[in-house]
Amino acid sequence: MELQPVDSYEVKANGVLSEKDRKIMTFLYQPLMGAECLALYDTLVTEVEENRLWSENHSHTQLLNLLGISLSSLFQARLKLEGLGLLRSFVRTTGESRHYIYEMAAPLSPEQFFSDGLLNIYLYSKIGNAQYQRLRRFFSDESMPENGFDEVTRSFQDVFETFSGSELPISTIENGEPMGRATSRGVILDDKGFDFAVMLQSLSPTMLSRNAVTEEVRACILKLHAIYAVEELDMVHYLYRSVQADGSLDLDYLRKIVRDGYQLQNNRLPELRAKTEKKNCITGTARRSIRHRSISVLSRECDAVSADG
Repeated sequence: MELQPVDSYEVKANGVLSEKDRKIMTFLYQPLMGAECLALYDTLVTEVEENRLWSENHSHTQLLNLLGISLSSLFQARLKLEGLGLLRSFVRTTGESRHYIYEMAAPLSPEQFFSDGLLNIYLYSKIGNAQYQRLRRFFSDESMPENGFDEVTRSFQDVFETFSGSELPISTIENGEPMGRATSRGVILDDKGFDFAVMLQSLSPTMLSRNAVTEEVRACILKLHAIYAVEELDMVHYLYRSVQADGSLDLDYLRKIVRDGYQLQNNRLPELRAKTEKKNCITGTARRSIRHRSISVLSRECDAVSADG
């Protein structure tokens, strides 16, 4: 294992967390990652003293004693926090000793979380519709009424005189790093498990232009692949069904038909599960071979459909 109890660590906060952030962690993230992950997150955040960005150095032995969990459980909890975009880990190896830096990130805001298209789907699957709607109400409120109101707010220039001093503040490295609000990273998805080249090569130009697959569409496809394990050739068929009259893609409809297809095939909603050491029976090389052999078949089908049209 890449982590040992004697390894030292320190915690870096990328800003100040609010009480609202802790409620978000408890109600929105805890159902996805479990109580041990929340305890690890809270413990690491608490180690950074108020009005500070860095903690003192500690060994992982102390962290294990505080949490009362095994080393493997600690490591798995750390991986989940990393995967959810709540923690970044850095390591420096000197001889046989290792020193870690754990940089803590804030959770997504409620607005970001419920429109994420990934985490909110897993939360809905985990807690059900009634509890999900209750949490939406908990983190929502009425918008400000605009009818009948005119804004009368003054600008900075309306209130204050122009600066007339001769000296400006000097910033130096010795002053340290000013603190700000903690920022959110969100879930980072890469395209290692989804071959866009295969998908784009399979598209029939008469049915969908490759230019319609924008960065926004790519991000949506990656999330749908992560949630529902949609393969490249299946995604092509979903894209065809989502084409609008102007040639663009209706992403809301795309999400709906992919979700409906998954439920029809599996008779359940997807669950968020951590990866295990067990490998798939089909290797990555074999999987890519199967994909490429299927391209020509799909292309012939698409040409036939176009000809019939």
